[in-house]
Formats: sequence, C-alpha cells, structure tokens
Amino acid sequence: MHYRIWRYHVTPGQAEAFQAAYGAMGTWAQLFALASGYLGTRLLRAEESGEWVTIDCWESREHWEAFIAAHRERYEALGRKLAGLTTTNVLVGVFEEGI
Repeated sequence: MHYRIWRYHVTPGQAEAFQAAYGAMGTWAQLFALASGYLGTRLLRAEESGEWVTIDCWESREHWEAFIAAHRERYEALGRKLAGLTTTNVLVGVFEEGI
C-alpha cells in the first residue's frame, strides 16, 4: 500500500469547511475516487496543537501516479480553490507498507 501524509494548520474560522473538503467523503476524496486504486482518506486532528493530518491511501505508487497523470489539472485547480482553508500545508512524507 502507498500512503501520502499531509499536515495542516487550518485558517481560523475555517474548520468546518476544511473538514468538508479534506475528510473521508470530502472534495479531495471525491476527486481521488475518479481513479482506480484509491482506497480512502483519513482526517485526524491533534487535540494539543490543533494541527490536522490527512492520510491518503492508494493500492500502490503506480495507482497514485496514474491518477496524477490523468487528473493533474483538476488536482492543481482544487488545491488553488481550497488554499484559503489552511495557513500551512506540508507533505509529511510518502510511505510504502511492507517494504
């Protein structure tokens, strides 16, 4: 399995909209679901810091790469559209299970 983990600080007053866009049934998940190999997204919030983390799960790196190849413009446009929901977003890392 292939995991892509992102960390976010949500813009004050935007938590509800952020959850709607980044949650398991959110806008990003709906876009990812257009591709085969997408297994789901988890949205987590740290109680202490208020940081949020998403974990996007794919069957393999190849499935992720095929998604990006087919949907790069939509992916980038959605990122621009939702940019105001966060003050920071950082790719924590890309992880492979069972290596």
